[in-house]
Amino acid sequence: MIDYFNVSNCNYHDNLPANCEIFQPLFPLIYCVAPTDMPVLIIGEDGTRKSLIAKMIHINSKRKYGRFIVVNCENSNVNALEIELFGQEQNKTNHRTTQVIGRLEQAKGGSILLDKVESIPNIIQARLLKVIHDQEIYRVGGINVVPIDVRVIATANEDLEYAVKADRFRKDLFYRLAVFPVFIHPLRTSQDDIKILADYFLKTITNRTNKIITSISDDTMKLLMNYDWPGNIRELEEVIKYAISVEKSNKLQSESLPEKIHSIYKVKPDFQLIDSGNEIIPLDEIEKQALVYAMKITGNNVHTMAKALGINRATVYRKLEKYNLLIK
Repeated sequence: MIDYFNVSNCNYHDNLPANCEIFQPLFPLIYCVAPTDMPVLIIGEDGTRKSLIAKMIHINSKRKYGRFIVVNCENSNVNALEIELFGQEQNKTNHRTTQVIGRLEQAKGGSILLDKVESIPNIIQARLLKVIHDQEIYRVGGINVVPIDVRVIATANEDLEYAVKADRFRKDLFYRLAVFPVFIHPLRTSQDDIKILADYFLKTITNRTNKIITSISDDTMKLLMNYDWPGNIRELEEVIKYAISVEKSNKLQSESLPEKIHSIYKVKPDFQLIDSGNEIIPLDEIEKQALVYAMKITGNNVHTMAKALGINRATVYRKLEKYNLLIK
C-alpha cells in the first residue's frame, strides 16, 4: 500500500498523498511505462504536478541513476532554447563562441523533461524528431554527429491534438511524443482531494515552519471546497501556505484565507424566484431561475448544485457569472 506519492531528492512540496482520486489511476500507468524507454506525453492544466509524474517515471526506470533534466520550452528566445537543448560548437575561426554542451547531451543515460512542449518553435520541433528517432544531434554551428542516450518525457498544458489541428504543432512530432499519453485531471473535478491535500499541506508546511496549527476549521474547509482552483494543486498549496503564515490560533480559520477565496464566489442574496402566470418565460430566464432555486435549496453549495443540475462546478460558476449572481 502506497501512503505517499514520494519522489526522492525533492523538496517537501513534491511529495503528495497517494490516496488522491486524481493520482490513483496514474499509478498503474507509471509502473507500466517506467521500465521502458518509450517517450511519454503528460497532459494537464497548470499546477497539476505534471513534472512530479515525469520524475516518478524516471526514478522507477532503468535510468534512475542517470540525470533528470528539465527544460522550460517557453523560452521566448528561439536561439537560446536551441542552444540550451542541442548545445553549440566552438567557432575555431574567430573564437567568438565557446563550446556549449546542451541539455540533451547532459542527460546522457538519464531522462529529459520538455516542459510545456507545446511552446517549442516549429524550427526546433523538426530537430527533435531526429533526437527521438535516431538518438543523435548536431550542435548549433557544428557539422559532426553527436550520439546521445536519453529518454524524452514531455508535458503539455493542452491536448496537443488541438495544437496539431491548429497547425501550431507538427503532427509527426506529436505521434513521436505521444506514444504513451498520460492525462491528469484538474483539482476541481475531485472535491474529496481538496480536503485530502489541504490537510496534507497543513501538516507538511507547519512541520517545516514549526507553527502549531493542528487542523482546519469547518468554515475554512467549506470555502476551500467551494473554490474552483484554476491554479490546481499548486494554487491550493500557496493558499494554505499564506493562511498558515497569518493564522494566530491553533486551528486554521477562514479569516486567514486570501481574499480571493472569500470574495469571488459569494452569491448575491437579493434574487427571488418569479411566478410567470401564463406567460412564456425565455430559456435564459428559466436557466437563471433554476440556478437561483438551486442556490436556495443547497445553501449556495456550488458542489452540491453542480451534482443536482448535472453539470460540473466550472460550468456552474460560469453560469452564475453570466447571470450576475455573484458578488465580485
